[in-house]
Amino acid sequence: MKVAAYVHGPTRVYALGNAFAAGCRRHGVQCELQEVDRLKGPLNVDVVWMYGLGPARPVFDAYDGRATRLIGDRGYWNEYLSAKRYWRFSFEDQQPNRSMVSKRALDNRRLIQQGMQGEGSALRGRYILICGMGPKQAERLGFGYGEWERQTYQKLRKLTDRLIVVREKPKCPPIRGLPPIATESPGAAIRGAWAVVCKTGNIGADCILEGVPVIADAGPGALFELNPLESINVIKPMSKDRRQVAMNNISHWHWQLDEIERGELWNHLKEERLV
Repeated sequence: MKVAAYVHGPTRVYALGNAFAAGCRRHGVQCELQEVDRLKGPLNVDVVWMYGLGPARPVFDAYDGRATRLIGDRGYWNEYLSAKRYWRFSFEDQQPNRSMVSKRALDNRRLIQQGMQGEGSALRGRYILICGMGPKQAERLGFGYGEWERQTYQKLRKLTDRLIVVREKPKCPPIRGLPPIATESPGAAIRGAWAVVCKTGNIGADCILEGVPVIADAGPGALFELNPLESINVIKPMSKDRRQVAMNNISHWHWQLDEIERGELWNHLKEERLV
């Protein structure tokens, strides 16, 4: 088996790419580092690793149907952890998909190791929170910036009398005409919500962690919660057992840099038959 790890830009991407390559070599798998901006076409490899789908998008597209594609990214839990940073992976998409829902769903040892054994919010909030997308993600999904959020706000206004507020993705400009929520972190905004509505993205994992119902089209929220928008007035929090299964799964998508370098991520991918 041959593997290529594509790197670009920030130091963290090179650190992750080098760690992934070292982890492959621990298992006797050849892995070469490649520069994203030097891509001239797909190599004859079986697996490619890249960081995100921003600058690495051409790599993702070039290997469509030619190799298994793994995408590294910032971990879901990082806002809540004070210890070493975790990085996550996804398989054939920017967000986790059904093939990543694991036989390890009942194994909570990794979750305990990560220090993420929260019980969720004790009290339920009063407002509905729409979590927005960044400009690049919106464009990738065929929307102008703020377009999906405005459409969703208008749909919700017809479905419910509850207060509806919007939180843009951090560092993104305000979406004009929509009521904002002023909070310092996604976790704080979610904890005060009756329910969260998002298109896709990391926020679904935060909702599961906080025990707040989520309606999502893709990402962790869509994998473990199957709620239509029309259920907004009667939507219920995830049961304790289902929440535990979801968190156990998500914990197995997270790896520290030294774990990746030791080949533990590669071993997990092999055991789950993803590579």
